[in-house]
Amino acid sequence: MLRLLIILLISVAFGDVNSELIRIPLTKFKTVRQSFIEVGTNTNIINTKYGPCPGNPVPEVLFNYMDAQYYGPISIGYPPQTFRVIFDTGSANLWVPSATCPYSNVACQLHNKYDNKKSVSYKPNGTAISIGYATGSMKGFLSTDTMSIAGLNIADQTFAEAVTEPGATFAAAKFDGIMGMGFNRISILNVETVFDNMLKQKLVEPKFSFFLNRDANDQYGGEMLLGGSDPAYYTGNFTYLNISRPAYWQFKMDYMEVGGAKFCNGGCQAICDSGTSLIGVPTALLGPIQKAIGAKKEGGLYQVPCNETSTLPNLNFSLGDKLFILEPRDYIVNLTNSVTKKVRCISGITGIDVPWPRGPFWILGDIFMGRFYTEFDKGNNRIGFADVKR
Repeated sequence: MLRLLIILLISVAFGDVNSELIRIPLTKFKTVRQSFIEVGTNTNIINTKYGPCPGNPVPEVLFNYMDAQYYGPISIGYPPQTFRVIFDTGSANLWVPSATCPYSNVACQLHNKYDNKKSVSYKPNGTAISIGYATGSMKGFLSTDTMSIAGLNIADQTFAEAVTEPGATFAAAKFDGIMGMGFNRISILNVETVFDNMLKQKLVEPKFSFFLNRDANDQYGGEMLLGGSDPAYYTGNFTYLNISRPAYWQFKMDYMEVGGAKFCNGGCQAICDSGTSLIGVPTALLGPIQKAIGAKKEGGLYQVPCNETSTLPNLNFSLGDKLFILEPRDYIVNLTNSVTKKVRCISGITGIDVPWPRGPFWILGDIFMGRFYTEFDKGNNRIGFADVKR
């Protein structure tokens, strides 16, 4: 009875949901992309994992980390415990570090940790869970608690308390955990996604959108809007594509053309993944695509002379019979060595093979989403792209 009284008091404290848009300004950390790419990979650490009232979009302002990892704040429990999470459309589970993680887990100790003993709204579950990533596995157990994001309070959200984070690479990451925005079909243990829980509780309309700011000199990382889109960020109309398999945000791509060479000719499957930094292509096509660009492999990375980037060809993606064009300034990444200050210009395309039944598919990550405002429309089972205002 005492616990029930406390929960009732929490509900009163939260009050009614604000009907106005809520915008949370965040600080963007200085890029440290170099420290990850120097180890010999062209991908980020999660590349291969595989307000409001209804009708009023709820914006969640994002950090831009490594010019690739966009994250923002959520809170879990009461009193609230705050975490920075990547909003990842390529996965479907929410996890944050657990206060029960061992002291030997350096990555865990360097991040905010959820302590269920300090939350009066916590509900135990205890089911073991493991989620695989390229650098290792997140291992932990399930718990249920109240969650808050951008002023929206979601009751009874089940999530994972991570006891082991996936690899030492996470020790340097500025985010604490990951909040999956994919479909429930790819949720490990079929845990209800945060967005589905929002919809069930009628907190937002069934769509969300991303503006990812690619200006490395701007402290503002962008926004994720829950419940709609913001015309202030894009021009023209959306081009909508039907979701071909509601697991990842997957759709048909007509083809991709670069330097007169066509790839994915006749059509192929692609996914839009905010948790992937770069553009992922089937490994067999990586060499030919880099050759068409004019990039050469040096030290494990495909590079181009920095003084020639303006002469490189565009990447032309045909989606819904419309061309979406990435210019060299969009897909070439400038890396500055923190010691020598030498600048290298790296191709933002990487090879990745996702086996059947999940794949094969291409991955349009943050490089693509930074150029095209993206709306994820779950109510109509579609995804939309529009030109970002520059």
